Amino acid sequence: MSPNDPVDTPAVETPPAEAPPPEPAAAPVPARGFLRRHATAVGLLAVLLTAGGYWLAEEIETSRFQATQLAPYARSLSFQVLKGPSEAIRFPLYGPFDQRMGYTELPRITQRLAERGYALTEQARFSKDLLDYTGHGLFAPYHEKTRAGLDVADCRGKPLHGFRYPYRAYADF
Repeated sequence: MSPNDPVDTPAVETPPAEAPPPEPAAAPVPARGFLRRHATAVGLLAVLLTAGGYWLAEEIETSRFQATQLAPYARSLSFQVLKGPSEAIRFPLYGPFDQRMGYTELPRITQRLAERGYALTEQARFSKDLLDYTGHGLFAPYHEKTRAGLDVADCRGKPLHGFRYPYRAYADF
């Protein structure tokens, strides 16, 4: 007997069973596109994008948001010069202007002066908003100067040393 020879298998008779009644055919689901299935979401997205585009165009034209929201915040970024050293102050860490004018060296200079008996008589006090603002690595807003200097006075207020950078400048232009 070879593997390709037919094999006789006895037929097994099964008792006749009652067939269940045929189920009604389900209605075919119509194929719908993406837009039909998500029409509400797409419509809402279109409305939001249109409104956002209109707001952006209006802001570019008028700067209304900047004027109403950012200007009051900018006013809160303030400081005052008061007697004695400040409890909390942040000095610039980098920047070509700050390095050239020596502002990045202020912590080291004030520490060295304190070690030699000099005292700070006045120092800037940042507002809470300005401390938070500079804590995020942003620069404190100020009127940038083209000249900088240092005045050192004795206990009677008489000048001991005065330095200006640049050395020569026009008093008026």
